[in-house]
Amino acid sequence: MAVTVIGGSASGIYYALLIKKAHPAFEVTIIEKEKKLARKVYATGNGHCNILSKDIKPTDFNHPEILQPLLEEFPFGELKKTLEGFGILVGEMKNGIYPLTYSASSTVATLESALKKAGVKVRLLEKFLDYELKGDGFDIKTDRGRYHTDILVFATGGASSPKLGSDGNLFPIFKAHGYRIEELRPGLCPMKVKEPYPKLDGLRHEAKLKVLDGKENIYEEVGEVLFRKFGLSGIAIFNAVSAIERKNLKEATISLDFFPDYDNSDMQDKLFEGRKIIGKRFLYSFFEEPLANLLIKESGFDYDRPDAPDFINLARLIKNFRLQYLAPEGFGSSQVSLGGVSLQNLDGNFESLIEKGVFFIGECVDIDGFCGGYNLTWALLSAIKASQRAF
Repeated sequence: MAVTVIGGSASGIYYALLIKKAHPAFEVTIIEKEKKLARKVYATGNGHCNILSKDIKPTDFNHPEILQPLLEEFPFGELKKTLEGFGILVGEMKNGIYPLTYSASSTVATLESALKKAGVKVRLLEKFLDYELKGDGFDIKTDRGRYHTDILVFATGGASSPKLGSDGNLFPIFKAHGYRIEELRPGLCPMKVKEPYPKLDGLRHEAKLKVLDGKENIYEEVGEVLFRKFGLSGIAIFNAVSAIERKNLKEATISLDFFPDYDNSDMQDKLFEGRKIIGKRFLYSFFEEPLANLLIKESGFDYDRPDAPDFINLARLIKNFRLQYLAPEGFGSSQVSLGGVSLQNLDGNFESLIEKGVFFIGECVDIDGFCGGYNLTWALLSAIKASQRAF
């Protein structure tokens, strides 16, 4: 039996190795339009490859009802064992699960070696164009010719990071074949805000971030926030963008608490003591100068003769610095795309309900997770589940 995987993504590689292990006699081929396999993997974890998450929860994804049974069936230990079967040894480092090499490039090299050893064929620099049902299988058309396959697996990624090959160009083809495509939107990326502070560009500060839809708090996280000319960046901001875009909110408020370990009263006391000991420039002991100056100005603090209301207002601003969300920066800077092939079109093994023998796995499916190895975990989960379909 011939199995063709379109897309040399992490999920595509995982699936190819798993299906070949389950069915050694199958002829398995990966077709990839880029000159390298898994180009997005090279960029994950800042080049270190945050490959799994140990404390993953279904609610870290947009469809927790799908992830709940998968994570129960394949807990962390099982996923770790699967990776070890590929030759990837992992461990806990820097609050995440990484390959012991702490290197994305070496991880891809290990996967390439595993593919070669397993006898999986890899065709690089070949662009998939379309397919059609032919007998009990499918005829595939690429820019190099036509092929026949019995099983067709799409692991093409979404629309994020187009420079790395994930450009979303196959979704119109999927739609033409009758698949419902949930709207593609950038996720895990910097955000634009309505009134940015360009003078703060490059400044970083730890904060507790909250995303407010009106008065409702829809997401919160403590992490480093990076100010940019257009808005905000940083991992907590990336996750906030996904939380906002999943709900397709037209408006949202970002609230930053720069010192979450202090309540308002404690913050006021800290500020008062700082002013008493240091003098006018006391706020520079709390913040870098550009942010300190902005907070003084925005709160209306009287530098020369501050009174109690000045400290109250300044503390409130420090504990609840608000910006209005405008939009994600875009697909070019996003780590994952939201949306994709609708789950309504797929069964429990991610096989098409429209075309028997067609599968969709990884990012091209309408499943996305937060930062921290969640999306590579999903790539592995979907590949495992699809490979378990009985042939």
